[in-house]
Amino acid sequence: MNIENKPNSIPLATSANAVARPDAAAGDVRAKAGDAIAHLSDVAQAAGQQAKDTATSLASEANEKAKGIIVQQIAAGSDWVGHLAEATKAAADNLTQNAPQLSGLVRDAATKVEQFSKTLKDQSIEDLYQSASNFTRRQPAVVFGSAALFGFLVFRLLKTESKSGAAATARNMGPKDTYRSGSSHGA
Repeated sequence: MNIENKPNSIPLATSANAVARPDAAAGDVRAKAGDAIAHLSDVAQAAGQQAKDTATSLASEANEKAKGIIVQQIAAGSDWVGHLAEATKAAADNLTQNAPQLSGLVRDAATKVEQFSKTLKDQSIEDLYQSASNFTRRQPAVVFGSAALFGFLVFRLLKTESKSGAAATARNMGPKDTYRSGSSHGA
């Protein structure tokens, strides 16, 4: 059989060109695919950087809002401490006639409380944090003692509340209801 007589046969010269063209076409496709991948990589890096910048911006805004709220709370606390100092001074004035020595101690305490109030107003959040850290390092016994005292006072307050609540419930029940709600006595 002769290859040249077949209608479906491809001459050898044409087949060599066909083999050369797929290599060139494959090279073009590879180059275009490489360019597309490089472009896709650049786009992904830009999107990642934009996401990072947005997250940083949002975190910064949240931090500023939190600082603003803390500053407002510190100002309110400072005002409250100032009112406490005024009330303490008024108490000292009332004690002057009956207990002048105690009045002097109360007045000194009121002055220190007033100074503390002014200190709170004048300091930034970072300054207050640094002051609290320094005080805790210098006087750890005072800090832990104050925390223990505060815990004890809260415990006593809660214990008193629960007893007064139970007593009020017992008073409201009356003798007939107390008998029924108590241990069973034949009922």
